Order: sequence, then structure tokens, then C-alpha cells
Amino acid sequence: MDQKTSQERLQMQHLIHATATSKIVGTLLAAVIVYKLQEVIATFAVIAWFLLIVFTALVQVALVIAFRRTPAEDYSTTHSRLVQFRLGILFSGLVWGSAGLILFPTNDPPHLMFLILVLAGITSGAMISYAVDLVSSLGFSILALSPLVVSLFLSADSLSIAMGAAATMYLGFILMSARNMNRHLIENITMRLDATEREETVRASEERYRLLLTHTP
Repeated sequence: MDQKTSQERLQMQHLIHATATSKIVGTLLAAVIVYKLQEVIATFAVIAWFLLIVFTALVQVALVIAFRRTPAEDYSTTHSRLVQFRLGILFSGLVWGSAGLILFPTNDPPHLMFLILVLAGITSGAMISYAVDLVSSLGFSILALSPLVVSLFLSADSLSIAMGAAATMYLGFILMSARNMNRHLIENITMRLDATEREETVRASEERYRLLLTHTP
């Protein structure tokens, strides 16, 4: 197995390992949003959004189960699965981001602060969980927070604009942190693969030496 395939296989393992916890926590947070925002947002919109969150989580869990049952060894299959997983993560970020538009509580600062807190938290958690894959980490963060930032700036009052500016700076911080974490994780993966390759080379050399000694008259 070449190093590129091994690297993407390890990336997939990290993403799969993070999926179960992130989906459980995300669904619970979505339920809390539904409970609180149904007071100020139309019930149909809140329930429809929650069902999308649950659907996205079930699809990603189904992918995890399918991938674990049939491990991939070749590059094309590994890369194809990584792309599928990325699309699932990006779609999840898009659904979370839609809360910043369809669940935006206009002229209601307490509920607005609650929504901002939850979206900032879910973005931070996703950034850490998906940091091993830069596309997933950056994509989720941008899709989850950008609609909220737009809604804040469109509100036009001074408080919303200030919160929009703060959210924009927070998003920038998240993106820089995701890039740094990804660089360190990829470096660690590369070092691990190099060490494994050196061990295999030494083991093969020892085996050849042992065979030489065994068959020498």
C-alpha cells in the first residue's frame, strides 16, 4: 500500500471514529434548539430543520457502518469513500448553517444569543473532530457560521452588526485554528507512516540476513 493510500485510510479512520460522538452530541443540541426556538419560530420550520439534522446524522452513521464492514485497501476505493464522507460532512454543515437563516429570531436578543452560542459550539466541536481532513473542517465551519453572520449584518441594528463582526472574527479564528491543527495531524500521520515503513524495511533486511545465515554451508 503506497503512502497516499495509507494517509487517506488513516484520515478516514479518524473521521469515522469522530462521527459517532459528534452525531449524538449534534442531535441532542438540535433537540435543545427545537425546544427553545419553537417559542419564537414557526413550529413547522423548527421541526423540518430538526428532521434534516436527524436524516443527515443517520446517513453518516450508515456510511460508517458500511465502510467498517468492507475495509478498503486500494487508493481509488479509499479516496472515493473519503469524498463521500466529505460530502456528508459538508451537507451537515449546510443544514446547521440554515438555522442561521430559517431559525433566526429577529428582535429577540435572548433567543438570538442562544442560537449564536449553539452554532459557535457546534462549529468549534466539528473543527476539532474533523481537523484531520482540511476540506471537511473548513467546509463545515464556513457553511455552519456564514448564514448566521449574513443574517446578523442584514438585521441592520447596531447590536446585530456588532455581533456579526464578532462572529466573523470568530469564524476567522476557527479557520486558522483548523489549518494549524490539520498541518500538525498530517505531519504526525506522515511520521507514523515513515516509521512503519522503516520498521518493515529493517524487518525484511533481518529476515534476508537470517535466511542467508541459515542456508550458508
